[in-house]
Amino acid sequence: MNIAVVGAGSWGMALAYVLSNNGHRVSVFTRSAKHAEEFARLHENREKLPGVILKDTVSFSSDLQEVVKQKDVIVMVVPSKTIRETAREIRPILEREGSSSQVDHQGLSLKEVGKREGKRPQIVNCTKGIEDGSLKTMSEVLEEELPGFAISVLSGPSHAEEVGKGMPTTIVVGARTLKTARFLQNVFMNETFRVYISPDMLGIE
Repeated sequence: MNIAVVGAGSWGMALAYVLSNNGHRVSVFTRSAKHAEEFARLHENREKLPGVILKDTVSFSSDLQEVVKQKDVIVMVVPSKTIRETAREIRPILEREGSSSQVDHQGLSLKEVGKREGKRPQIVNCTKGIEDGSLKTMSEVLEEELPGFAISVLSGPSHAEEVGKGMPTTIVVGARTLKTARFLQNVFMNETFRVYISPDMLGIE
């Protein structure tokens, strides 16, 4: 599958590590062109997540359009204070390339999803926090800024450095439908990164 990770901090890099090890094609966005060049050369964020080396197949870019276009899943891992702004930047990119109908991955295998072109991607929020002023959760902000897109949430008591070392950890994915949650569970889960599912998105956040 083609997956975008929007955010190259410690958690974004840890999730890119998991997803690439699961066999997905992963592109990572960072706003800094300098950092994008450094990460592409080292395949490591030495400041935020030292010692965790990502596969050579992982790409890095400061061009948001390049990272999010034609993806099956977009993983949002930016700071809470910038998530609304980032979602507003993503929306026109996705609307230009996608159909007007919402993507439906339910009941499909990962291979089948990867073959579906011109469909809207799943948006997975991995950013923790509450928006200042509105007091909205991050998934609520994304639902406002990306109407018509399927928004899910992935969170839990895990640490980026432990995930990057392959230490066993557990996490929960929540979605509006059980089938979507199960689909995302299959995307993220492996032997050490155990993913449970729940319909309670608010409780997870």
